[in-house]
Amino acid sequence: MSEITEEYINEFNQTLKNMGSIIKLRRNGFKVDIGITDNAFVSSFVLNPSNEFYSKLEAFLKTKGIHQVTYNNTGSCFW
Repeated sequence: MSEITEEYINEFNQTLKNMGSIIKLRRNGFKVDIGITDNAFVSSFVLNPSNEFYSKLEAFLKTKGIHQVTYNNTGSCFW
């Protein structure tokens, strides 16, 4: 099974940035968190990415050889 590398995260974050998205991926140990780009002043928030976001993420990861993504129960992180 392929690993989601920091390079993949950075590349997808740049894609999101180019699209004007406030969503950003961050590594958190073995998993990747889905958050907002500038959360210095935010202590908590509810983030509900669209199905289109998840489709784009999974399509991107498939191009990197990652064909299965597992999400937590809220969809806020994956591995």
